[in-house]
Parts: sequence; structure tokens; C-alpha cells
Amino acid sequence: EPSNTHIFPAGGRRGTTVRVLVGGECIPPDTGFRIWGDGLSAPAVLGSKRLANVEPSPRRDPRETPISYPKEWQSTIEVGDEAPMGAVMWRLTCARGGTGTRPFIVGDLPEFIETESNSLPERAERVELPVTINGRIAGESDLDYFMFHAAAGEVVIIDVVAARLGSPFDPVVKITEAAGRRIAAEELHVGSDPVLAFRAPASGDYRLLVSNVSFHGSPAHVYRVTLTTV
Repeated sequence: EPSNTHIFPAGGRRGTTVRVLVGGECIPPDTGFRIWGDGLSAPAVLGSKRLANVEPSPRRDPRETPISYPKEWQSTIEVGDEAPMGAVMWRLTCARGGTGTRPFIVGDLPEFIETESNSLPERAERVELPVTINGRIAGESDLDYFMFHAAAGEVVIIDVVAARLGSPFDPVVKITEAAGRRIAAEELHVGSDPVLAFRAPASGDYRLLVSNVSFHGSPAHVYRVTLTTV
């Protein structure tokens, strides 16, 4: 039976057109794509198939189970200026049947989509706050680094959304100064999704590391991180 595994990015800003990759298994050509929500629209049929761009995985022992990544198809989602913020649902349909629904998040902050390779501290991608980062732990042992500036005394809030998307990603988040010293942060969880807050001890650059607790990854390991200050 057909199944949907993910959508990337898993959300978009109001008033924009979002180019997305829709992941699934056992999906034939001309599969239908439907999204519900006021102010949102998408083509009725998925576009062309696309090969996933993932970080190279380490060499595996021949006795281990081979890696099988879900396939991806291209599409677009129009998010209207007045679309209500929050989660809307989407699904796929074909002659073989329909899939379950998954969320797509409508927000109002600037959106940033990670590009590989950002798996080393010196390759951290710079973002400007406030922002919503769209990323994924796309291959085994993949790490995602981001750099941002904060002023002394600002409280930076980092809200990671993964389980709330239906993603298999189990996030671990680390914040350091540009030189690498770890910054202590208050942390709570919404399910398994962490929400962190820290007060910047000095004006300067800070580095955010997003990784998976198990070091496993795939194109379906999607996440959204919202960074704001108060």
C-alpha cells in the first residue's frame, strides 16, 4: 500500500510559494497530492521524482541491513497572506489507495532551508534571528550546525519541532560560543521535542548544533527550529 513518509520543508511562511519534496513509498506516477487549509493550495498531482541529497553515510559492515531511503517527488504549496498560522494536513492518493495525513506548518517568520554540507563547526550556516530553520538529519551520522548573533542579555528561545511533525528524528541540541565553549540553557520538552532558552552572556556569535540521539538519519528525519529573542 502507498505511504507518505515526510514533506520537506515541513512548513512555510504566509504570503510565499514553498517548493517542497514529498516523500513516500509505493507511490506510482500521477499520484494525487492534497492539502487542506484556508489560504493554501497545491497542484493536484505530484511532480517529477527527485533523488535525495543526503550526507554520505559511513561504510557499513556487509552483515548490516542495507540503508533504504524513501523516494521523493517535487511539488509546490501556495501559502496565502491571510492563511491561519498553525498546522494543516496533507495526504497522497492513487489507484492503490490513500495514505494517512501529515502536518504542514504555516508560520509568519522568515524561513531558512539548510544546505549540505554543514556537518562541521566551521561550516555552520549563518541565520538572522528571528527565523525558522528547516532541516533534516539526512544521512547516518549527519550533524547540522548553524551560527547566529545575539546581544548581551538577550534571551534566545529555541523551539525544535520534530515529533510534532511525525518525524522519526529524536533531537539533541547543543549551544556553544563561537570559540566552542558550551552555553548552559534551560530545557523542557513537548513530547520528545526540546525547547531551550538561554541568556546571552555577551554580544557575539553563537553556534547551534542539531543532531540525532542515535546518529541515524534519512530524508524523512525532518525538523523545524524556531529561534526568537525576548
